[in-house]
Amino acid sequence: MRMTIVEFSILLSSTQTKLAIKSTMRMLELVKVGGIVVYDNTLWFGTVAMLEECVKETMKPNRHYIIEFNKFLASDTRVQISQVPIGDGITICWLL
Repeated sequence: MRMTIVEFSILLSSTQTKLAIKSTMRMLELVKVGGIVVYDNTLWFGTVAMLEECVKETMKPNRHYIIEFNKFLASDTRVQISQVPIGDGITICWLL
């Protein structure tokens, strides 16, 4: 079987699951250098900046995953990121 590698210039993703980091690692392999990955929901209604006790119970489950995801992106040397406070937050990653 012949395997074809497909490279992308732009990918869009949502971050509100525990699989966000794992799927991002794979996506960054598929994006061309200079390409862009855009993530939605990276501020999660602002809860990622709130103290834990101020966050509604219904928002807490995904909040933890999003905080970990944001830390992962911030420490990844393969990308330069810009977080945009529109809606639930959008993070734009430029692959270096």
